[in-house]
Amino acid sequence: MPTVAALLDLPPHPSWQGRSFLRPVADADVHAVFLNIQGLRFADAVVCWPWKLLHDRTGRTRHLFHLADDPEELSDRFEADPELARVLSETLDQQLLAQLDYHDDDAQVLRDERFAPRLRRCPALPRSSR
Repeated sequence: MPTVAALLDLPPHPSWQGRSFLRPVADADVHAVFLNIQGLRFADAVVCWPWKLLHDRTGRTRHLFHLADDPEELSDRFEADPELARVLSETLDQQLLAQLDYHDDDAQVLRDERFAPRLRRCPALPRSSR
């Protein structure tokens, strides 16, 4: 939605969690990209370029991919880079918990008083063992 608004020269609404793809992103302003997949399989993921952590809820597994070197996601780095996997898992889990908190039935008053939680920034990532 922020991209469409930018194309129409409209200001973004404060409740929007995304950003316009038309606006260049400064290194200090790098937000994580969060994905939610619902269908034959259920999964959540976070991308902090070049890394993607996938939490496959159907298979109850987590996977880590280096997208720049492995765009087809064939080489799982989860076991090889445990600290990197831990940091990205924590980022994904924190975002999901913030969303669940916001949408909790007991939080109706909060939803009336504030906007949805902002997307988390990518954390400082530890060095990979690659």
